[in-house]
Amino acid sequence: MRYTTALLAIGLASASHAQLSTEEIGKRLQPIPAFICTNASGSPVTATPKTGKPLAGVFLDAGAADNFLKKIKASSPNIGNVKVTVVSMAEIYAAQNKADTPIQFTLVPSDAAVQEAQAALKANGKPAEFEGVPIFLAQVPGKGILNTTQNGVTNIPVFFRKAEANKLLQAYNKSRPKNSPAATLEVIQLEDTLTRLKTNNERELKQTVFVPDGNAVAAARKRLPASK
Repeated sequence: MRYTTALLAIGLASASHAQLSTEEIGKRLQPIPAFICTNASGSPVTATPKTGKPLAGVFLDAGAADNFLKKIKASSPNIGNVKVTVVSMAEIYAAQNKADTPIQFTLVPSDAAVQEAQAALKANGKPAEFEGVPIFLAQVPGKGILNTTQNGVTNIPVFFRKAEANKLLQAYNKSRPKNSPAATLEVIQLEDTLTRLKTNNERELKQTVFVPDGNAVAAARKRLPASK
């Protein structure tokens, strides 16, 4: 595997031209598992705010979804058959971007990922405050975001957990050229990144590849029915 850098600002900002379609962004989100509470008909369990559309929580941590389900059953014992269902973030993104969607989906990050984001921000001398879903990438100071090239394909990997991002960072730092600065861990917001993917068209931005949380993938596999 070969490592290079892309001259994109943190936050994956770029010049505005044509955009990626909802379908193209969905393909990038397909490997990312999420967990939602659904009723007997398979529809998301929602909360009704005073104004706006009904809200449905989309959890990136299976345990958090399980805890939320317990709270639902405790507060509404007659709610009927409800359960935690595994979905792809691609499905959520597609539903959220339909003009006539009746539900507002709210992404809920894992507590562990938020704590990792706060620690990364603090290590970089920034305020340890974070809103939204954190995702992690490696940056080489003065050069840009670290990307990888394998079999002629160049990608900018963006990770949902710090541990996976650290593996790339450590591998680069072990093999980096002499006099080249060490890569550092950076944290950005998923929601902001998805907006930028949809509103910008710089070539390097299109190389973004989302790498799922390995624990979430394992939890999703355990809950999905076995293929025949």
